[in-house]
Amino acid sequence: MTKIFDYFSDLIYQKIIALLGDFFGVMNATGYDLFGLPWVRQIVQLFSNLGWALFVVGIIVALFEFAIESQNGRGDPKALALNIIKGFFAVNLFCNVPVQLYGLAVSLQSSMSADMTGV
Repeated sequence: MTKIFDYFSDLIYQKIIALLGDFFGVMNATGYDLFGLPWVRQIVQLFSNLGWALFVVGIIVALFEFAIESQNGRGDPKALALNIIKGFFAVNLFCNVPVQLYGLAVSLQSSMSADMTGV
């Protein structure tokens, strides 16, 4: 009798966990699908354009600072170039990478919950 009870309790537990995993997978996928909407893409593009504008202003400020420091003999062209490269990569990736990482996390969560429940 206890084996039958254990079997049914395990089955009910497994079905509840599978239901919750599917529910959260669908909810997260819906959140990720929001990034495909045109108005959300426009908002992301707005922040991308803002980032590029700040990058250009940062380069101008860095060049003026380099010129002032070079007059005193303390200018470092390697550091200037490295900072410009780091800024370029940061601006180029900060609108795309978080969205793609969110999509990866959603797919991993869905597949892991399906693997954990044995579905």
